[in-house]
Amino acid sequence: GAGPCGTAVMFAEAVGEKGQVVSVDLPPEIGGTPLEYEKMAKAKAENWQMVRGDSGANTTLDAVKKALAGRPVGLLFIDGEHTKAAASRDLGVYRGLVERENGLIAFHDINLEELWPWWCSLKGKRHPVRSLEFVNDKTRIGFGIGVLVGRDDGY
Repeated sequence: GAGPCGTAVMFAEAVGEKGQVVSVDLPPEIGGTPLEYEKMAKAKAENWQMVRGDSGANTTLDAVKKALAGRPVGLLFIDGEHTKAAASRDLGVYRGLVERENGLIAFHDINLEELWPWWCSLKGKRHPVRSLEFVNDKTRIGFGIGVLVGRDDGY
């Protein structure tokens, strides 16, 4: 999800004009980012593109691949429905686009009750230096970012 597009604009600024940022979000009429936010973000970040659709649909994956124009993904940021099923689905759909050795796969809001055990399982399958965790306060529900370094097709 792109929400009000602040994260997408931040990523677009971080990668610079030679980089490319692609966000996936639902159409606005079914709860996706409103068009006015998309328009404001596009004015700030010309290297950002919104793909509208269900993140789990093959047509959406095809649109993302087209937007990437053959570029490998350096950072896959999964921030969708905040459920284990949705995060796992998005990981399965998009991980093949990530650079195998040094690409990053990040998950938003890992400290949610449903996501925390799943995140711990994912990071537990890797060498400790191949995952990062940013959680300021584990007693707060929500928040936190978990990052896997490199694409491991054995999840």
